[in-house]
Amino acid sequence: MSSVQSSETQNDFSIAPLPTIDHARLEAKDGEETQRLLDACKTHGFFYLDLRKVGTVLNDWQQVLRIMEKYFSQDLMTKMKDDRRSDTYGSSYEPCGTSAGAVPGTLDFYETLKIARSEMYEKSASLPQTAKDNLELFDRFIRAADTITTTILARLSDAFNLCSGLRFEDKHRPGGKSRSTLTLFRYPKQEVQENKVGHNKHTDIGTLTLLFSEQWGLQVLSPETSEWSFVAPKKDHAVINVGDSLRFLSGNVLKSCVHRVVPRNVSGRQEEHRYSIAYFLRAEDVVQYKDSKGRVISARDWHDEKYEVFRLSHDESNSDRILTGGMEKGGQFIVPNISQDE
Repeated sequence: MSSVQSSETQNDFSIAPLPTIDHARLEAKDGEETQRLLDACKTHGFFYLDLRKVGTVLNDWQQVLRIMEKYFSQDLMTKMKDDRRSDTYGSSYEPCGTSAGAVPGTLDFYETLKIARSEMYEKSASLPQTAKDNLELFDRFIRAADTITTTILARLSDAFNLCSGLRFEDKHRPGGKSRSTLTLFRYPKQEVQENKVGHNKHTDIGTLTLLFSEQWGLQVLSPETSEWSFVAPKKDHAVINVGDSLRFLSGNVLKSCVHRVVPRNVSGRQEEHRYSIAYFLRAEDVVQYKDSKGRVISARDWHDEKYEVFRLSHDESNSDRILTGGMEKGGQFIVPNISQDE
């Protein structure tokens, strides 16, 4: 098996120096915190979000983790009953090994259960049984994630001096049709070396990602050094990262960071089950922007096209660079041109 310690995937266990933003101060429309938010989104596109004063979200996080442990411990045949075989829309289970892994020549090593926001809000019959059995919890958790990420968009709109109709949050209405999704991840424990490693390098498709994780594994590509650094878990804090759509909507002023997930050890294998929860806020399907290739494209089409690239081999995806949103080439960070006509 290719090792995570290879020169192509340098890994010295260094820690990324990410800033911390206080969500309560953003809610209060604090000017200094809004400026710090803007600075974080313009540099790394990654930051910690302090959630200690945000409703029940921390308690709900722990409840969701317990449900995840139970769900993913089921046999594969049972979980595959939730597989709708669709990357692009709806709630679905996905097993390990369906995409390229974090090291060239490997496959990924994570499984997911997706709960689509639209299906949750509609209480759709298509929801996985686990979501139906815990409907109140998942509904509350998704709504909280929606509020948190929309508040961030509102403060960024303030910082950009955007007027009504042009504000970032106007393109993310809760009732608007979008691919916004809550995704539950498990990176299973590996007893022996396998040709499967983590989660391949990429930028996120959508607008903002709200990530909850208490375990090591997430890495970001430094804009300054083009080297990989780990994101340290921080108690009672989530991690926020800017996605492609927000970068495009900002005319490339804001940065979507290249990141991946790998084991943080010398063995190169996952030595314990790793769990993470991600809420992917995505723009309404009909929203249009200029992408990394200079094309005017809808949020839906960008989402669907990028998901197709996730399934390609390393050589195929590297030749296109959609996977990393045009932010990286050959392991080197790229600074996109700022659009003058946004």
